[in-house]
Amino acid sequence: MNLPQLVRNRNHGQKLVVEYNKRGQPHDKVAPQLFSFLGVLARTMVRISYEDWSKVPSESGEKIWECIKFSFEVDNELQGKFLSSSANKLKTFMNRLTTKYIKRCKDKPVALKCPPKMYDFIKQEDWEIFDEITKKSEKEVIATGCRNDVLKITLGILESSGRGKSCKLAVGSINNIVAKGTMLENNDSNATVHGVPLVVMDVRVAINIATKGHTFLPRPVGDELVLASHAIGSHVAWPKQFVILNDFEVYIYN
Repeated sequence: MNLPQLVRNRNHGQKLVVEYNKRGQPHDKVAPQLFSFLGVLARTMVRISYEDWSKVPSESGEKIWECIKFSFEVDNELQGKFLSSSANKLKTFMNRLTTKYIKRCKDKPVALKCPPKMYDFIKQEDWEIFDEITKKSEKEVIATGCRNDVLKITLGILESSGRGKSCKLAVGSINNIVAKGTMLENNDSNATVHGVPLVVMDVRVAINIATKGHTFLPRPVGDELVLASHAIGSHVAWPKQFVILNDFEVYIYN
């Protein structure tokens, strides 16, 4: 079911019932629709001029929650988790704007005067503030000699440095490729991924492309990173047996 169909159902008072697995995470065929809807809400209802989710007015969160309840049968006790997932969606969207537009057009100021046409819901004043935030963060990166991604610094998310190898990521079978990314080498026996200890049979990977975005991650991160598409631009733990290295080696950090 696509978004227009979801809207039609909502207008007719029909809601999709969300089912949960043993870990309390949405699953089955409704889950991808729900997470996709969360992304739409985060992009269109939260201004990109906010540097991080903590500065988003509570009223915006309440409006997002009301929209979710209007279209899906959800448990009220999970409001915090759904809003946390929305926050992650917003980070992903801001990362996309920074990588695809701000960085790519940094030497073409005229091209950055207005928001991208495909995102016509972005207000001019918000776009200008967002542009200034990313540029300010880039200057801070240069001043401190830090090599971390500009947007991740803006959002307060710092990645550990390491050496990486280009790879393909599979689920269930090595023939079922669901994403492409980089396996990060780390010799630290106490390494963690999003605060969770990295077990010996897993490796840390950075996901660049999700070829099957609706596939559930083998090692989800709470309710924020559940599907492969959620983890684009982030890093997660992945079973070693389903990490297929490419023939060449890349270095993503110095």
